[in-house]
Amino acid sequence: MKLKFKLSFMVIAILVIVVAGISLLLLSEASKISIDLNRQVIEYLSGERAEFWKGRMDGHMRMLSTLADVMSDYNSIPAQDRRNIYDVMLMGTITATPSVTSLYTVWKPNAVDGMDAENIGRAGSTSTGQYAINFTRETGRIESRITSDIEAATAHFNSPNARKDRVDQPISRNINGKDTYVVRMMAPIISSMTNEVVGGVGMLITIEDIQQRVLKTIEENEIISAMAILTNSGFIIANSYPERIGKNIAEVNTVFGEHDSVKVKGVVIGVKGILVRSVLLRIFKFP
Repeated sequence: MKLKFKLSFMVIAILVIVVAGISLLLLSEASKISIDLNRQVIEYLSGERAEFWKGRMDGHMRMLSTLADVMSDYNSIPAQDRRNIYDVMLMGTITATPSVTSLYTVWKPNAVDGMDAENIGRAGSTSTGQYAINFTRETGRIESRITSDIEAATAHFNSPNARKDRVDQPISRNINGKDTYVVRMMAPIISSMTNEVVGGVGMLITIEDIQQRVLKTIEENEIISAMAILTNSGFIIANSYPERIGKNIAEVNTVFGEHDSVKVKGVVIGVKGILVRSVLLRIFKFP
């Protein structure tokens, strides 16, 4: 009886071990499948958000390119009328586009009409008469003044990248009494007659809308506990932790320990920023 009891006990113990082992294996596989599925969902959401913001940015750039294309045919307009016509065009565009903080144009000296000297003192012209008008709603209402981007724009016009669209890294700016960050974009004006870059049309857009949508995305998706949108330099444009906006990703601590991680329904996955970096690098392309 003792031998039989011992054998029965050993068989039961072996069965328990086997069942426990199989259960742990199945649980591990189920957990792995769950994590992989959650990762796929995050990747999808990341790509969807990236495409959304890429579309928004592309839309702004298309608007600038359209204005630049219209201005490229400036020789078909009487020289004395060009600045007035373009003033009205820019004013009408920014009035109809609330998402744009500033809309401006910069031309090379004497390029727009050959009449810089005659336009000294004109609104939107520099002390030498260079055409560089800016329409901005930075104070809460639309005003016109000379743009502060003349030097940087001129350097771009004279660079090897003059024919390419220009997108600068975000910069700090006070908009309507509130400190925020803006992105500067510009499309080149290429003369339809000489095929030379004669100026550019630029704009400033704030990042506030991006932050608001990031917070809304987190609120509407329980699977996401943390989200950030960065430039390729690591500049934080939007973040589920708003105090990190304006900093570089290298300057802040990660959310869940030593890895750039996202939390999925209580599971911490060290996926090296699957949400963060895939979003940012697919939205904004900065030099």
